[in-house]
Amino acid sequence: MSILISILGQQWFFVITLMTSFLLNVFSPIFCGSLIGVVGKFSPIYITAVVGGQALGGVFAAVTQIASLAIGASSSHTALVYFVIGNITIALGIVQGPPMLPDQQTPSYSTITQQKAATFSSKLQAVVIPAVDTLKLEDYVTAIGSLVQPKNPRNITVIIILTISRIIFIPLILLCNAQPRHILAVVFNKDYQYILILFIFAFTNGFMTNIIQILIPKIVDQHEKEIASSIVIVFIGIGAAIGSTISIFLIRLI
Repeated sequence: MSILISILGQQWFFVITLMTSFLLNVFSPIFCGSLIGVVGKFSPIYITAVVGGQALGGVFAAVTQIASLAIGASSSHTALVYFVIGNITIALGIVQGPPMLPDQQTPSYSTITQQKAATFSSKLQAVVIPAVDTLKLEDYVTAIGSLVQPKNPRNITVIIILTISRIIFIPLILLCNAQPRHILAVVFNKDYQYILILFIFAFTNGFMTNIIQILIPKIVDQHEKEIASSIVIVFIGIGAAIGSTISIFLIRLI
């Protein structure tokens, strides 16, 4: 895509970009669903970490867009920079992947620990275990996490109402100063207003997604957790694909 932007015209590049985005929205839920399906078997803390990692991608894209608008670069140069950043990110992931795989020839740290445990078992029980139990670092991490999320996110009705209420962001974004426009008038003509709307939109998106993915494993049986988490991710991907399609028609309303 980084090469095509300099070769193809804007119309063909726009069509190819839409097709690529559609395919990404189709296959992304498959990989994310598999990941969340496995993570759903563990503590909600791990789900929060996965969702937070995915949210960082959106934050990085938003910061890049703000920087592009501030610089005032052309559409072609902006698209080229976007795709080059994506290529660099993919390349870094490929390079860092193989070193993270387990090496069967090199003994792992857990193997060395097990060999020492057979000799110093009594000392380990007398010194290390009481110290670790006293510290209980996981309680401290859980206490911090409870400040961010509700203490008992089990009220499905409230979650549904909050999710549906986020539709208000569609007209708010349409009324921002996006050019060219022919139908709707500009209500929010300041950049900080647009940034504030996007910030609240992104924050509520990550918050509600986090709450839903934490709630689902709690309201289903143990053997249904993996399937339920996968279904949630699939529907999130379907929503993203539908949103990408509807956005084409929403732009014409401007």
